[in-house]
Amino acid sequence: MEWFEGSINEAIKIAKEKDALFIVVIRGNADSSKRLLNCFDDKAVADKIKQSHAVAITIDAESQTYIQFAQIYQLVPVPSVFFIGSAGYPLEVLADGEKFSSSPLLTSLENSIEKHRSTTNVGKSDPKTPTEIKESNKDATKK
Repeated sequence: MEWFEGSINEAIKIAKEKDALFIVVIRGNADSSKRLLNCFDDKAVADKIKQSHAVAITIDAESQTYIQFAQIYQLVPVPSVFFIGSAGYPLEVLADGEKFSSSPLLTSLENSIEKHRSTTNVGKSDPKTPTEIKESNKDATKK
């Protein structure tokens, strides 16, 4: 799985610029977090995220970013997955760490992509990847 490596603010900006689904994975140190992250390495899940041009980021439950995220979304279990639409609202949340597996994750991902597409223009053009947007933003600031 190719995770977005910048800050959450950069990830949000890119997701908004390309009208993309924003996926936030909250992780801790428990085995359930490791199981969840392993699910994202499943080829079907990783391919679906890449094909949908979603922006996916992980947040450590011990970080300041987690505290800020929890202030906005209130109930943020560890581990969990938030599929967030372009308006900033969760389309789906997965939070049952003991039951994480690729199949339910893929189903939630597909459902979230469909919900997101029904409220945006995603899929009507060929959006740029997060890296391409980041590079074009760098080029624009140099001019």
